Amino acid sequence: MKKLVFLLSTIFMLNACYQDDIDELNRKYDELKKEQERQAELLATYQALLDALEKKLTVSAITPSGDGYKITFSDGTEIVIGNGHTPVITIGDNGNWFIDGTDTGKPSTGQNGASPQLTIRDGYWYIDGVNTGVKAEGVDGQDAPAIISIVEVNGTVIFYMNDGTSITMPKLEISGLYVLSEGAWNQGNGQLVYYDYNVSTGKYVRNDNKRFRNYGETPNDLLLYGSKMYCAITGGAGGNAVIRIINASTGETIREISQTTLGTSYLWQPRRLTAMNGKVYVTAYSGSAELEIHWGSLAKVDTATYDTEYLQLSGTYSEGICSSGKYLYICNSGQGEGNTVSIVDTETFTETATLTVPYNPVNIVNAGNSELYLNTASVWTGPSAGNPANLHILNTASKQITHTFNLAVDAIAVGRDYIYGAACDYSDFSGTVKKISLANRSVSDFTTAENKLMFAYKLFVNDVTGEIFLTQQMGQGINRFKADGTYVETLQAGQQNGSAVVFINSIK
Repeated sequence: MKKLVFLLSTIFMLNACYQDDIDELNRKYDELKKEQERQAELLATYQALLDALEKKLTVSAITPSGDGYKITFSDGTEIVIGNGHTPVITIGDNGNWFIDGTDTGKPSTGQNGASPQLTIRDGYWYIDGVNTGVKAEGVDGQDAPAIISIVEVNGTVIFYMNDGTSITMPKLEISGLYVLSEGAWNQGNGQLVYYDYNVSTGKYVRNDNKRFRNYGETPNDLLLYGSKMYCAITGGAGGNAVIRIINASTGETIREISQTTLGTSYLWQPRRLTAMNGKVYVTAYSGSAELEIHWGSLAKVDTATYDTEYLQLSGTYSEGICSSGKYLYICNSGQGEGNTVSIVDTETFTETATLTVPYNPVNIVNAGNSELYLNTASVWTGPSAGNPANLHILNTASKQITHTFNLAVDAIAVGRDYIYGAACDYSDFSGTVKKISLANRSVSDFTTAENKLMFAYKLFVNDVTGEIFLTQQMGQGINRFKADGTYVETLQAGQQNGSAVVFINSIK
């Protein structure tokens, strides 16, 4: 009997030990699983930062989220840092260092142009040699790099990692945008309107302090280059055509360049703009309607001295323009009867070649990889009358049209990953916006908000945020969409036919 009791006791003890071992193994397993999950999250965050760097994104916002922060990048992507206390160090309006929004009372020298010295000693942040009292260790991971502190200073955001490295990215501040409107035909009521960006609401608010109604007859294009904007005002049959140079900060006119400045007595009507290497290039219609003489032309404006040169082109009615390398590519529409693209060498300012393309080329953009996308407008007269609008690829290496999409497109714009094309069906003024993948040329609808595409006219991509702005023909609305096609809001310009949108984004 005693042997039986001893045997049973031993079995119970062994079972208890086994259970303790199982519990310990389960506990270690749970800890290991949690650690693996945490390491995976840290690696994902680190990879997101590297991806943002590779895409040349900027930081749009840093906002509290739970026990951490949400970082929003300029393309709308987000990462959440919630791995313990990760302090955000900034410079306040009073010039002091702020940590997590709390004034440290310690003045910053960073705002005066000197970069602060940020160091970690004994596990605490030191700024310019002074202990802030804030611990630097947000986490104690050993394998995956983890963000332990975020410093926002001198227009940059610095992510400090627990392995001693750091990642620095610029911070974007969206200021606003200008909208240029052609106005009604032959009314001379073109207009430029400015909209301030409201950070708290994420909306654009019209600022009439920068509104200038007198932009003449058919202001056709607007370009931001450096601190100045350049506006191509086509004018009417009686003249009044100018290139207007504008202070981008105030909206005030700096000076105007007319055909008299160019030294030509013939009618000269600016159309489209591009810029490179300190020069702004302007295509134009030139010639004399009375003498039935027409040619295309190109003006070159020095942005420092405003000295201007004039070049006559072989084609007629020059329209869209873009650059690739040292060359400019210019569409010669011939108002439906032209089928050439002029190539101009910017170093010699001479036309070096003309390429044959489908009739009525009007817009052209550089998509990279030696590919230029150009669209041809519908043809009503001449040898190719009846041909509808279309989209094509011009290869700069082969100097040939290498692909035609058979896609009705009236206006085009280039984004990070897509070409965007807008068109309007004039039978009922319904509009379409397509996006064409730069990777595989696949075509898809840009948005499901079809009611926001009525009177689709021209579209513009904010290179920093990826947003799309679509103007209206015979309408004053400018519809704003996120990069994924989600409708955001409609801005109202003072006049109809929005011809250009210029984005004012600053790194601060």
